[in-house]
Amino acid sequence: CLGWARPGEHPAGWTGIDGRLGAVDLSQDPPPVEGALECVRIYAGYAGWGAAQLEAEIALGAWYVIDALPADPFVTAPSRLWRQVLRRQGGSLALVSTFPPDPTRN
Repeated sequence: CLGWARPGEHPAGWTGIDGRLGAVDLSQDPPPVEGALECVRIYAGYAGWGAAQLEAEIALGAWYVIDALPADPFVTAPSRLWRQVLRRQGGSLALVSTFPPDPTRN
């Protein structure tokens, strides 16, 4: 999470997402944000899709598309977030939250 602590004021390279939640463009030098961020969470990785590939995968049911709660990016135990989000959906998604991380160990 990137929690910008100064409402209405954003540094260069900052993209607001929702309220105090935003992202920093790491393809350039990070903006001077010392003392301005409430919290920082870094997600690393890469996912690339061809044209319309993601939409097709969603249509096939290959993704769970659900709404986030405003507090989700700021949880204190992010390693448990995936299971917590699935559990609160109820039904079959709540059941998926109980699956082991490695399905071959099931």
